[in-house]
Amino acid sequence: MPDVVTRAERYRVYNSGNHYSIRILKWILANLPANANGSYTADTTVTYHYLQKKWGDVTVHHYETGKTDELYAVSATATPAAEVLSGARQMGKPYQTYRRDVSTAGSYPIPHYHLVGTPTGPASGTFDATAKTVTYFYERNDAPDVTKKYVDIDSRCKSHKT
Repeated sequence: MPDVVTRAERYRVYNSGNHYSIRILKWILANLPANANGSYTADTTVTYHYLQKKWGDVTVHHYETGKTDELYAVSATATPAAEVLSGARQMGKPYQTYRRDVSTAGSYPIPHYHLVGTPTGPASGTFDATAKTVTYFYERNDAPDVTKKYVDIDSRCKSHKT
């Protein structure tokens, strides 16, 4: 929005206008300036501060197939929880969600699980007024075989695999 400059004789009352009531797509008025109305006594700047509107968040779940307990945690010591990509000040900007069974930039992988199929919900897109939910499903990896070895120290005999 361009600056608006007005001039009038000294001590005349001014009203800087209805800038706060103008509907600006994507923006809301943060607060009405204290000097929005007054008298011309000296050069005065009235500054309106706007914030981008908050649009819908994107909630990302990482579940074991058939269950609803979260698997993903942001670190090895954190409690698993849904990821929330905040829509605050993001309207019109792209978002991308990620599978978490492998390490991606800045993420901690879900150990011992692998992704099954494609996620439900839009894994990538653009922030808008609608909240979105994306769910990734995983299955636990099979455990490898375990070989037990028994060694008789005296005879050096080895026994069987189980």
